[in-house]
Amino acid sequence: MSENADARLEREGRVFGRYLLGREAGAAVGARYAAAHGTLDWGEGRGWFERLLLAAAARHPLATRACDAYSRFLCPNSLLRRKLILLLAILELTPPFYREIDAAGPASAPKLAALIAWKGLTMAALLLPALVVLLPLQAASRVLAGRRPSGAGRV
Repeated sequence: MSENADARLEREGRVFGRYLLGREAGAAVGARYAAAHGTLDWGEGRGWFERLLLAAAARHPLATRACDAYSRFLCPNSLLRRKLILLLAILELTPPFYREIDAAGPASAPKLAALIAWKGLTMAALLLPALVVLLPLQAASRVLAGRRPSGAGRV
């Protein structure tokens, strides 16, 4: 991989790490993420919508959250979701992050219910604008690619 591609992937890994952890994961995690790309077949020629979704998500953790919420429901097999899963696997194997990922949630039922409600509300708040922006683009990409736009769940 070129130095430019490695730097782009390291930055992508750092942004995605901030999304998944809520804080900086560090350069070592970004380097591991970039190195893993050389060993896996990503099928990156999946179309301009997937490239757009990935580029938007790599801008900022908030954009990652919105793009992930969108892709969770409308393109669950997207390149973005696969890359987030890769990074999550790297984080689960990296001290001290595995402790944070595997930590139990709130012990009391009311705190757990409040946390679930908060997560659901924030996901909905990000999903709505993502739908307004991304759904027409995804439909256009399918039409331009000669596919029917009705299969929004399949990419």
